[in-house]
Amino acid sequence: MPLLTLNAVAVSIHDTAILKNLNTTLDAGQVMGVIGESGSGKSMMALAIMGLLPQGSALTGQILFDDVALNELTEKARCQICGDDIGMVFQEPMTALNPVHTIGQQVIECIRLHQPISRAAATALASETLSRCGLPSDQFPLSRYPHELSGGQRQRVVIAMAVALKPKLLIADEPTTALDVTTQAEILDLLCSLQQEDDMALMLISHDLAVVASMADTVVVMKEGVIVEQGDIEPVFTQLEHPYTRALFKASDHTPPRTAPNHRALVNHSAQSESPLLEVKDLVVAYRVPGRGWFSRANTFRAVDQMSFSVNAGESVGLVGESGCGKSTLTRAVLGLMPVASGRILINGTHIDEGRHVLKQVQVVFQDPYGSFNPRHKVARLIAEPLNVLETQPTRRERDRQVVSILEDVGLLSSDADKYIHEFSGGQRQRIAIARALITRPALIVLDEAVSALDVSVRATVLDLLASLATAYGLAYLFISHDLSVVRNVTDRVLVMQSGQLVEQGDTQSVLDHPTHDYTQRLVASVPRLPEYAHAAIDTL
Repeated sequence: MPLLTLNAVAVSIHDTAILKNLNTTLDAGQVMGVIGESGSGKSMMALAIMGLLPQGSALTGQILFDDVALNELTEKARCQICGDDIGMVFQEPMTALNPVHTIGQQVIECIRLHQPISRAAATALASETLSRCGLPSDQFPLSRYPHELSGGQRQRVVIAMAVALKPKLLIADEPTTALDVTTQAEILDLLCSLQQEDDMALMLISHDLAVVASMADTVVVMKEGVIVEQGDIEPVFTQLEHPYTRALFKASDHTPPRTAPNHRALVNHSAQSESPLLEVKDLVVAYRVPGRGWFSRANTFRAVDQMSFSVNAGESVGLVGESGCGKSTLTRAVLGLMPVASGRILINGTHIDEGRHVLKQVQVVFQDPYGSFNPRHKVARLIAEPLNVLETQPTRRERDRQVVSILEDVGLLSSDADKYIHEFSGGQRQRIAIARALITRPALIVLDEAVSALDVSVRATVLDLLASLATAYGLAYLFISHDLSVVRNVTDRVLVMQSGQLVEQGDTQSVLDHPTHDYTQRLVASVPRLPEYAHAAIDTL
């Protein structure tokens, strides 16, 4: 008998159908992968199982867990089961954790809510569980707060909260989306070991097909609230019977068409000169670190240490490395947003300190498009913000004309200028972020994890857009990403950064196919890959 069964499950919110006639099963000790685009209903299915649907939701059908109809239980009885026998790991650990409580308090709370044990016993169990999840108490005491941990460490705390009572089923909703490749590999290994040690069923929700292929026994493919295909992982990934499944696979290894920038665009960016567009020479960026004692001296920490590299006009350069290696600090320095201790940053041969006319040639697209916009302003104002750095301000009519032109260039409608940012999907928001970066006609755009939060099909369309804009505008890109498969497909050269230093650089294909530095080799080895049978299926598409 299956551990979990969904019989004709449907969910609507205020009479709008969200999930439609879901039928699937998950056996004890089995790993199920759930894939699909954003908005396909993956997370809503998990929330329906957990009883966490938003207000205004109506659920029909039956959700059976251990032959008990969860959706027919009282809230108290359901909460007991969902705490003891079903655990859930959410996508964003910082929002899943309470910032004013220590990690020990939060794990202990999960234990004592569902088990009548003393605080001392709960503390011992919390410490043991955190150690199982890679956070031993001698290095990570229970008194630590979430903000004192890295993203991967916070995710381990969330996993510890979910598995402390050894549930029969663990639901992991995009548990590695925002993590770098080595941290992602560590979290996936942790989930695998916990699943095998406790003989636990695992429902892994992800838009990364390689992650699902490497871990799952069965797979469910969802689109627009419907399960369009399901079954054992190898037959589904080999036969690719449904058109939507085939489209997901094609998008997962998408390489955007790239052509050389047109001559006119390059002339506009003074690219005919022999000097690089961006040149970083012996750059050092340091932070002051307080001493450990009352009378000890403050120390300095070099977040960027003697880095030198260049980006030529019309070139796409990738910057890769683990979280904390200094990528974001380097980005802020290039954008003129933080002081440097030593070294130089030149744009078209001019130091960035020489005025706004230099900095306007560089713009940025951030990882989270929603968080980088003011939600109270309309799109027209958001896109036009960078025009404020120009020495000569355009007229209101010219400003409106430029906004409309840029919106159309990124594939949106002129009428979108009068909307608010919450009215758009994630992919559309990123297009608006790209439009904002283009409005000053820069020569270089820094893309800071600009596609890491997008599902594979939306990511493919955004990458195509960036490639076409590079041709039309003569743009150069500094592409910062932890997704080496994307870097491989969209960049000419790659820079590998570790602990503030540049440890390897060169032609992208050469570096990623034949890495020479130990750190690069470790990064490449950590990248999840589709199995050979899936690659063979993709080749036939």
